[in-house]
Amino acid sequence: LFEKIEDIPAIEQINSGPWKIWMDKIGAGKAKIIQVMLENNGKASKQQLIVLTGLSRESIRIYVSSLISMKLLIDGGAGEYSLAKI
Repeated sequence: LFEKIEDIPAIEQINSGPWKIWMDKIGAGKAKIIQVMLENNGKASKQQLIVLTGLSRESIRIYVSSLISMKLLIDGGAGEYSLAKI
């Protein structure tokens, strides 16, 4: 239920570091997903991604699949995703 403070991504990680480098390379839709996940402690459900990114269900499916294959997202099952440690 409670996460260690050091396990929660800091806002600075959004604008610098490895996620910034990836977000600059992967395209706007995928970067939006990463942005939302960084702002939500590195975890989100499929429905949360749809609502918070404003992307369609099909776009989320395509982008999430691509991010998983790039080893940037981890599929936790039941439509739950988390950011990989990079």
